[in-house]
Amino acid sequence: MIEEDQGAALLTLVMGNRAQFFVAGFLVAIGLINQWRAKQAARLKML
Repeated sequence: MIEEDQGAALLTLVMGNRAQFFVAGFLVAIGLINQWRAKQAARLKML
C-alpha cells in the first residue's frame, strides 16, 4: 500500500518534470527553426 502511494507520487513528479522538459524543448526547437529560416532567407538574398 505504501509502495503504491510512493510510486504514484514519483510518477506525478516525473510527469511534471517531463511536461517542463517538453515545453522547454518545444521553445528551443522553435528558436532553432527561426534561426535556420533567417539564415536561409539571408542566403537567398545573397544569391
